[in-house]
Amino acid sequence: MALNASQIPLAQQVHEITWMTEDYPPYNYLENGHITGVTIDKLLAMFAYMNINFSRDDIDIYPWPRAYRYLEDKPKRCLFSMTYTKERARKFYFIGPIVTNRISLIALDDGRYEQLPAAQLKIGVVRDDIGHILLREQGVSEDHFVFLSTGFEMVKMLSLQRVDAIAYGESIARFQFKRAGITTSKYHVVKVLKESYLGFACNKAVDKSLIEAMQHALEHINQTPKKPAV
Repeated sequence: MALNASQIPLAQQVHEITWMTEDYPPYNYLENGHITGVTIDKLLAMFAYMNINFSRDDIDIYPWPRAYRYLEDKPKRCLFSMTYTKERARKFYFIGPIVTNRISLIALDDGRYEQLPAAQLKIGVVRDDIGHILLREQGVSEDHFVFLSTGFEMVKMLSLQRVDAIAYGESIARFQFKRAGITTSKYHVVKVLKESYLGFACNKAVDKSLIEAMQHALEHINQTPKKPAV
């Protein structure tokens, strides 16, 4: 008799899943050809707590729009880090929180954004990223969006004044400004779009027993104080 999903060992379930991430520093990103970041370390710690052998090599990095599409359309996929929303929670299983995340509209601190008529605004976003989704839900038309591939490209375009503002996570934008050698004091938050948290999102074809085990592991990791550096 075939086993149902809840009877399959958790380690086997983990290795049947495609684990996907994107370039979203400091949480998950490529550095010298290796996937690293706060969220990567947390996922590895969770699986270590669950006694599951898992490494950075088991994680694939994709552009966000493609990874999000795979998560929607293909079974046994998990994607991180993803900002939690009620709409997304209806579509996917969420494991979190990893860290808090504030999504904001960021512009050059010269009044340019405020002075331009709304019909002329160009806002840099990553397609299907939370900034794009939130603005679309607020009624901003697709004509106002400039679709870019990464947060790094977004801050570069903002610094070159190719876009009037960007919609992105504040902490990630700060990291990308620093990465690009751009002075952050020249930019300001025009509007906070959402305060939420980052989590791991899984297609609902993933068995709930694994989701619950991962949630328990994350809660344990979050409550365990870090050892002081020697």
